[in-house]
Amino acid sequence: MQYSASNRIFLIVLVAFNFLSDGVFCCAPNPRPNPREIQIPVKSPEIITPEENDKTFFNGQYLPIGSSGSCPRNMVLFDGPNKQGFCDCLNIARKPAFYSDKTGECFFHNTRGPCSDGEWFVLKNGDPVCEPVPEGCPADGNHFYGTPDETMAKRCLKLWEEGPPCLPNHYLQLREGPELKIVCERIQEAFITGLSAGMMSACRPGTLRNRSGHCSGSPFYG
Repeated sequence: MQYSASNRIFLIVLVAFNFLSDGVFCCAPNPRPNPREIQIPVKSPEIITPEENDKTFFNGQYLPIGSSGSCPRNMVLFDGPNKQGFCDCLNIARKPAFYSDKTGECFFHNTRGPCSDGEWFVLKNGDPVCEPVPEGCPADGNHFYGTPDETMAKRCLKLWEEGPPCLPNHYLQLREGPELKIVCERIQEAFITGLSAGMMSACRPGTLRNRSGHCSGSPFYG
């Protein structure tokens, strides 16, 4: 009887040891996933990283300011309020471009643009319009029909050239406003004026920025 009792005690101890071994040494529980590790970050225009300072939020993503890949013809990406981007006309000092409601694109001054054959795209009272091209004047953006001197008759003149109707060391350039005009200025003065036109604090006439008022001194924003 003593031998049988000892066997029973031994078996109970052996079973208990095996049970504890299975729970402690055999199979450790799988770690529970950390919710923070499996969260997918959501891009938001309110979250701006240092790498995105030169970008703006457009079409659901951050894109470089001044890029043209997501914009229509002759338009680039500008930075608007709250980092919300928008496409508008290229800001080139010597080549004003105007927005066309007809096509949703921008075209350079005194070119055919969205107009019919025999017309060119010009600015009148701050609005881009199509007008008949004066006879013998190329619609290439490098010619202008007018005069820098009101005492002289209007005619087709080539821009950015030195000489008549301007004095020596002066050349014909555009002066921007609600309507484009041509003036004669010294080469150095005209060069400075041309550069400053690209950094105007006022909205450039004929652009979407002019309509919305989204302008600043930035070359890409206004």
